[in-house]
Amino acid sequence: MVGGRLYVVGGVTGSKLARTMLVFDLRSGRWSTAKGPDPRAYLGVTAVQGGLVAVGGRTSGLDTATSRAEMYVARARRWRVLPPAPEALSEGAAAKVGNLVVTLGGYSDSFWGDESVYAFNVRSREWSRLPDLPHYGGSLAAAALGAHLYALAATAMELGRRHRASASS
Repeated sequence: MVGGRLYVVGGVTGSKLARTMLVFDLRSGRWSTAKGPDPRAYLGVTAVQGGLVAVGGRTSGLDTATSRAEMYVARARRWRVLPPAPEALSEGAAAKVGNLVVTLGGYSDSFWGDESVYAFNVRSREWSRLPDLPHYGGSLAAAALGAHLYALAATAMELGRRHRASASS
């Protein structure tokens, strides 16, 4: 949510990756579209400093995880490229905590579960590594409340490191 607007970013429309994002204006109750980030699905997105940050995702099939990071400046209605994330991951989560955009978990492009946690400092534009999640999680959602970060996994958190996802996981 940025400036009274809810943004739906990335994903697939029909059989193609979305090139636009949906924007719902809470005041008018109307939907519109705006240019999206580089097309990809399964990305992490969070609101930050009057805009959005989009990180990771997949550009096609299971073996196409990306480390791409971009910031949407709502006032200018443009996306700007940020330094890439340290790892190419999809289906992770992103949330803003203070001046940091924290990314957690997801899957590598070989579809191995990952418990990595990274922080992007919006001011310095640098990535740093934070302590790993205790177990990997995929299809994550994250939210911050004050200095606390909460993560929810849609796929089971598995014991052990670098677990390969399968139809039975």
